[in-house]
Amino acid sequence: MYKKLAILPFLLFLLACHVQEAPKVYDCFTFKGDLSLLEKRIAALSDKIDYFVLLDPPLDKECLSPYKDKILYHLEGCNENDVVFLSDIDYSLKLHQIEEIKHALLENRDDLVILGKGAVASIYKHVKRLSPEKTKELSTLLPKELKKMKIEKYSVL
Repeated sequence: MYKKLAILPFLLFLLACHVQEAPKVYDCFTFKGDLSLLEKRIAALSDKIDYFVLLDPPLDKECLSPYKDKILYHLEGCNENDVVFLSDIDYSLKLHQIEEIKHALLENRDDLVILGKGAVASIYKHVKRLSPEKTKELSTLLPKELKKMKIEKYSVL
């Protein structure tokens, strides 16, 4: 009986090691200085998006202070399986798309989802290999070019 109880802390430790943090969702976009579009985007998507990443932040970040807990200025502290959306600020990401795309990426059905002109989604382990120039062009690349970038599985919405 005592031997069985002695192993319990070890089993709890193993269980804790296997519990993974839920993937975070990052929405990366070019800001272009339009505060009203940013406010609308954050209000519409903040329930499903963990962090909004401004790819070209304004010099004066004071105007963004109400959103400081949700805004980053570059991808940092990401885990391999965190989901990353890349687009222009005026691309309208839909709430129902976020869960659908997240599921497809995390179930390894796709390495990349092309959402439309100038908008893509992937998991961080793929995004971190790409240069900023390539991420802006991803939605217009041909399948042959995607293979060169080691993106084998992708879909187009």
